[in-house]
Amino acid sequence: MYGGWIAADVTAGQLAFIDGHDQRRIRVVDSDARSPQRYVDRQVPDPDGNLHFALHLPEFHRRGWFRPSAVLTSEAHTDLLATLEPWLADRRRQCDVVEAFGPPSWRHGNALAYATGDPADPVVVFVAHDDAITAAWTSEELFPNGLRLTTAGKELLAERPTS
Repeated sequence: MYGGWIAADVTAGQLAFIDGHDQRRIRVVDSDARSPQRYVDRQVPDPDGNLHFALHLPEFHRRGWFRPSAVLTSEAHTDLLATLEPWLADRRRQCDVVEAFGPPSWRHGNALAYATGDPADPVVVFVAHDDAITAAWTSEELFPNGLRLTTAGKELLAERPTS
């Protein structure tokens, strides 16, 4: 381990083990899944490693390890949370997210995350596949309870082979 997201992922796993049943952490609601990554692999169309790393962003932000590139104001964050559901009802692209909500706090590959300067506020993560927004989730509810698939995401899942 030489640092970066691989080390952060291992560290997050160790912290989760040490902390036990800390309710602020990722919780898997599917009893067949052994990790949030497996849940994501089944529920999100074509997730990549960037989405798996984004699962840990709220916890890293809470601990002060995540330094956002940009932060939302409290007002912008409240507006984002209030309009997220209806906004996702239409087909959206990554550029639409940036146009609507400004520069993300973290952007890597197909994941864009939005946070405020207060680590207690929920982080909002958008996931894209071929530039189409396929899913979003907020850390206000423990992942994956807050997972929302878009129309594009549902279509991709329906096209996925079942074997």
